[in-house]
Amino acid sequence: MSEFLANLFRVLWNGLLLLFVHLWHASLVTLLILFLLFGPLILAALLSHFVSRRVEIRLSQLFGTGFYVYALGWLGTPLHELGHALMCVVFRHEIQEIRLFKPDRKTGLLGFVEHSYNPRSPYQQVGNFFIAIGPVLLGAGAILVLSRLLAGRFLAAPGGAMDDVAGLAEIPAAILWWVGEVVGGLKSFFLALTLDDWKTWLLLYAVLAIGSHVNLSPSDVASARVGFTILCLLLFFAVTLLSAVTDVPLGVFQVAGRGFGLLSSVILASTGLMMPVWLLLEGLGALLARK
Repeated sequence: MSEFLANLFRVLWNGLLLLFVHLWHASLVTLLILFLLFGPLILAALLSHFVSRRVEIRLSQLFGTGFYVYALGWLGTPLHELGHALMCVVFRHEIQEIRLFKPDRKTGLLGFVEHSYNPRSPYQQVGNFFIAIGPVLLGAGAILVLSRLLAGRFLAAPGGAMDDVAGLAEIPAAILWWVGEVVGGLKSFFLALTLDDWKTWLLLYAVLAIGSHVNLSPSDVASARVGFTILCLLLFFAVTLLSAVTDVPLGVFQVAGRGFGLLSSVILASTGLMMPVWLLLEGLGALLARK
């Protein structure tokens, strides 16, 4: 009897170890897939959010809130809200009210999209993440199209920074390569611009107006957090089941991530174009503060 119990315990222990190893492997693969899909986009969006917020704050301090709202907000805000609305349609959320551009001095809101969804639907729950980042996606797409129309070339080119990434340890090198490619492409793009052409200045203005509104409000971040959590859980569950019978096809996610990668490169490049404006405003603000 004791030998039977010992064997049973050994079998159960080995089974638990195998289960732990499998779940650990599935967790690592899930993290890798998430980064292949959204890593560069999230990094670019965070940097853009920081720079755009600083531009907004400095412009408002130096020239007044009204100047920022009507000089840049009239173009950037409608695109921001349309980004939310478009993702609402894709993920079957019901739009209850939408205001593309309606500045409110009391609340500080420039526009809004009110929507509702079925909390029992995983698809609509995941949609909260994409609805939150909708302004980033649409803003990047708009800048990409405008660069082609006004400058004759795209601000960023499709890249494959994540194509050869097969493990988490390879991510830092891939990110550095991606940033280098974007910076090099931005330099070539800027040097090719003709500064005596009105289209060039219109493009730079559009990048500033749209790019300064590629940011997420606190409510956007809260919605994104909920949707992203559900997405992570669903992906982990799918990877756990799939990896039990076969290898997870990372190549599929690398290809899918190229679309987000292109938009990520556009956001990073447009942020690079906004940085001189930000630094100029910071310098002007510091100079005036001394007087």
